Amino acid sequence: MNAGQIEEGVTLLQAAEDWNGLIHVILSGAGSLVAQGRIRTLEEWIRSVPETIRQEIPWLTFWHGTTRVAFSPDEAYPLFEQAFDQFRLQGDAAGLLLAWCGAIRAVLMRWGNMSRLDRWLSVFPIIHPTGASYPSREVEANVADCMAGAIMQRQPYRQDAKEWLDRAVLLGEHLPPAVQTGSRYMTDIYYLWTGDLPPAKAGLAQFGRLSQSQPSNPVTTIFFHATSATLAWFESEYDVCRTHIMKARDAIRGSGLHLWDGLILSQGVAGELLAGNLSAAKELLREADTATVPLGGIHRAHFLHLLSWHNLLQGDAQEAWNQIQQSLNLVSMEGGHMFGEASNAIVAVHALCALGRQEEAARWLEQVLQIGDRMQSELLRFAGWVLTAQLMVDRKDDVGGLEAFEKALLIGERVGLMQYPGMQREVMSQLCARALEANIKVPFVQRIIQKHRFSAPPEARSLQAWPWRVKIQTLGGIRVEIDGQPLEKRRKAPHRLLDLLKAIITRGGEAVPAGRLADVFWPEADGDAAQENLKKSIARLRGLIGVEEAIQWQQGAVSLNHDVCWVDAWAFEHCIKRAELVELNHSFQDCRRFETQALGLYVGPFLALDTVPEWAVSYRERLRNQWVRLITRRGDRPDEESPPGGVLRELEQAIDVDPVAEPLYQRLILLLLANGRKRDAAAQYHRCQSALARWADRLPSAETQQLLQDVSPREH
Repeated sequence: MNAGQIEEGVTLLQAAEDWNGLIHVILSGAGSLVAQGRIRTLEEWIRSVPETIRQEIPWLTFWHGTTRVAFSPDEAYPLFEQAFDQFRLQGDAAGLLLAWCGAIRAVLMRWGNMSRLDRWLSVFPIIHPTGASYPSREVEANVADCMAGAIMQRQPYRQDAKEWLDRAVLLGEHLPPAVQTGSRYMTDIYYLWTGDLPPAKAGLAQFGRLSQSQPSNPVTTIFFHATSATLAWFESEYDVCRTHIMKARDAIRGSGLHLWDGLILSQGVAGELLAGNLSAAKELLREADTATVPLGGIHRAHFLHLLSWHNLLQGDAQEAWNQIQQSLNLVSMEGGHMFGEASNAIVAVHALCALGRQEEAARWLEQVLQIGDRMQSELLRFAGWVLTAQLMVDRKDDVGGLEAFEKALLIGERVGLMQYPGMQREVMSQLCARALEANIKVPFVQRIIQKHRFSAPPEARSLQAWPWRVKIQTLGGIRVEIDGQPLEKRRKAPHRLLDLLKAIITRGGEAVPAGRLADVFWPEADGDAAQENLKKSIARLRGLIGVEEAIQWQQGAVSLNHDVCWVDAWAFEHCIKRAELVELNHSFQDCRRFETQALGLYVGPFLALDTVPEWAVSYRERLRNQWVRLITRRGDRPDEESPPGGVLRELEQAIDVDPVAEPLYQRLILLLLANGRKRDAAAQYHRCQSALARWADRLPSAETQQLLQDVSPREH
């Protein structure tokens, strides 16, 4: 029969019940039909052959299994088993190896009862001893493809795992595109599991070319987008992840391959959880629940893992712990899955820490680290050190926590990891804040924060190193940075708008009544007109800054968004409060740490030494008084580490920073007199007198003038 007449010829053979002729046509063209994606056609032809005849011909059984494996691997598996046994009896080496491959593909497609792979892995050296040749390059390529997948899913710790993966990719060109899909997917996912991102990206590029060459092949399309979505959330590219999930779901709907609904939905859920988009994750989980119930197996276990992770992020640690146990039980019933067990253990550690069960959490952490070492997985090692840091911090071992987190950061920076499956955004952001405070891997930590768009935890409020979108410096003068760039480089800021920003800051920046601001800037306007002017000015200020969420107007009040905006004056006050609090608890080391931060922030008076509007005077004086109390308290506290003369030098430096802080002159003059340095004391008095005259337009106070009487006339 000519190529263009095959379908008509098959119809005639079926009508004539010429089964031998039909079988010859089927076996001659089966490979081509599979390569063309005409799976349904091949299945219809095979099914038209009476079952009693099909049962006697192992190649028909093999191709029948091939037509069913992508749609119903449970139907395909016994067909491959049957073909395997028949080929073995007949001594057909090619058929035997291909049926072996078919059985493995059915297990991998089903993603359940994974212990079945043990049988096929153990029988391989028997049916194909070391050094034996393959019947053809195509058979060798199929074996490499299936061996790579089986090892990855069942024995990822094997020393020859990467060797088989590399062979599968190298020989992939000898396979039909639909079959290459499996090895490409398995290879890229394996590299992601081990945290080896460069080869995963290179493999995905090849996968993309394969997908483009086979636009009509739904299996290739689905798995390309599944792999792309997974890599996207690994790299915190969540919009990219969403795009690929959408395209994969379109391909599933168009092809009817709903076996893969669970796989695709699970990647979407993981992306949304890492992005902190819990509402979107919840919607996808609802669909995944329906999709994975009939699938069962590892599909269902993975769903329970994701549901547990979601509940953990929602704050329900007990329910998260319950679901992780259910997931682990399912994994065990399905014969185990090493990476799945490690992923569950990660969430278990987080959940148990949240429940205050640190000792149990430590045992689960040990499992994460052991599997990470066994699989040589930098991803699991990265997660393990982050979890170790969390445990250390929970146990009040801040030094140990920082050391552990630094180990995680060293791995992450080297291989390009910034997250892990099961990650708690809150925990990670808190650890990032601690690392910035300790000056550990600052640029990399800042990239992590920016990638994940972490909200600043309370402990980061005073951190200038946190990558704030809007950074406003008011101490020593007004300077505004947007995403690290000075505002004046973007556009010239009108003084009126900057004054409005300053006024919001002086009033605390949170729920400032709009009426108060309107009264300051439009005192002559009536209430409605003033409110309208304020609304327009706020809109213009938002436009000037270029960050829409930076300024909020709610229920007649104006606020600066503390998740987006950092103000040095607020950070200074925050450090002062924390220092005073920990000092009350006799934690003097922490007290000195917060004081040091405050010293670094106060680089000059609020809005510098220039004349400020009346509405800013009280806030400037409040900050100055806190500065004076800070310097005074440090001078009063005995510090064995301070060198001789340290208090005097710190006072002199503090006066350099704020030359109008009169109480500091008083304290310095007294100390100089106590040390017999009357000439220096007189010089400081005159410096005070000059500074107050220039910057405050007043004389020294009576108390300061009284100190002058203690200096002999010839000393001044």
